[in-house]
Amino acid sequence: MRKKNEFTLGCLLMALVMVFPGADLGYTQPHKASSQTKNPEPREQAAGVKAEHEKFLQKFKEIPPQGMVLIPAGTFMMGSTRGDRDEKPIHEVTLGPFFIDKFEVTQQEFEKVTGSNPSIFISGTFTGGYLEPGESGEEPAKFKGHHRPVERVTWHEANEYCQAVNKRLPTEAEWEYAARAGSTTKFYWGDKSDVAFSWTAKNARSRSHLVGQKKPNAFGLYDMSGNVWEWVVDWENSYSEQPETNPKGPASGINKIMRGGSWYAHPNYSRSTYRGQNSPTIRYTDIGFRCVLAPQ
Repeated sequence: MRKKNEFTLGCLLMALVMVFPGADLGYTQPHKASSQTKNPEPREQAAGVKAEHEKFLQKFKEIPPQGMVLIPAGTFMMGSTRGDRDEKPIHEVTLGPFFIDKFEVTQQEFEKVTGSNPSIFISGTFTGGYLEPGESGEEPAKFKGHHRPVERVTWHEANEYCQAVNKRLPTEAEWEYAARAGSTTKFYWGDKSDVAFSWTAKNARSRSHLVGQKKPNAFGLYDMSGNVWEWVVDWENSYSEQPETNPKGPASGINKIMRGGSWYAHPNYSRSTYRGQNSPTIRYTDIGFRCVLAPQ
């Protein structure tokens, strides 16, 4: 009789749970997150990012930012198997659209915003390197400073300039993607150095040169190889093997990355994947920068 009663009580409890699933009978339902706190699905995240990019592009549809080139969103393989250790491993990077300066920031532009010009290679008088036979140190066609890249700028000064004009320094990934312009060769024009595209120690005669004098890359950008090194956002770091989207690099470090080589450097340093690095407080006569405008 006792067994029968226990069975009957158990049946009643089960029936109550089925009829009143929310009833408190010593059984707790698993917690379900509300729709308001649920993390968006990957598809929803992608849609949100796409909408942000379209809004950004629409903003500049009628009047593109002056002196800048639109770099379309895309995915590329960053790094090199043939380069130095810090250029490896090759890894997949996906970037949203952004605008980047067509030329390196000039002395004229820098002085207009900051009120100062730290450059050695200034207007009027040639102050470094050596002259070829028949050249004059005061020949404005060759040594006019206004349209030469600003140099001897620290990373902090470059960063402050870009912020002052409502832009920012490019990330390392943005810089390499823009420099490559779809190429997979050592340089954006091929696998051999070429003086038609770049000012390096091979042809620069120990000085910087007016911006835009060499052939551009496929995106229409000038001096992404040579003339002056260009500061980027990133602290030095090792590459990850994992795919990345809009990478910003580590939050802190000792040295900042520079890209593109310079008039002082061997042509090999002007490869699209070569990574220079230096203290963010250093000043050299061959370090400058350019800025980007991006949705993030």
